Amino acid sequence: MKEYEEGKQFGGLIYLIQVKGEFYVGLTERVLEKRFEEHLMSSIYGYMSTGDDITVRGETYGELHRAIAYVLKSEEVGYDIVKLEKQLRFYSTTHRYSERSIKLTEIMERVEPFIKRDIIEIHHDLKKFGLREKMYTKELPIQKLIDKNIIPENSKYSGYEYLNTKELVVG
Repeated sequence: MKEYEEGKQFGGLIYLIQVKGEFYVGLTERVLEKRFEEHLMSSIYGYMSTGDDITVRGETYGELHRAIAYVLKSEEVGYDIVKLEKQLRFYSTTHRYSERSIKLTEIMERVEPFIKRDIIEIHHDLKKFGLREKMYTKELPIQKLIDKNIIPENSKYSGYEYLNTKELVVG
């Protein structure tokens, strides 16, 4: 795989986000950090607490955003997501984008030990891009990702060559 360099032109990325031992595969034409920031903001803006459970508005990435919300709310990270949403919306509506950016960077740093983000593939040609993502969302090549140090060797999926994604949450 060619090295990923911030600011270098590329067609798109296929990425993997790991949250609490579950995997989410996606594709983007943006840098991974920006795409994860969008997932993070959607998790915060779509958050609704229903007793002990968490619901996140939006079906497309619902499971991923719900898992991120659980991490944000966890004892280890400790955010009040409702207050966090109000704070971020205030920064946006009052055009305090640098303050919002600083806050998002702080949040991303706090969740980093619990949410791992990795690039699986970089594409400079968009022709194969969507087909490759479909391949990863049908069968995740566990052993290949362990060999690339994307998935830890001691994960609950160790020993599998591939996993049928019906056994996984992939969004």
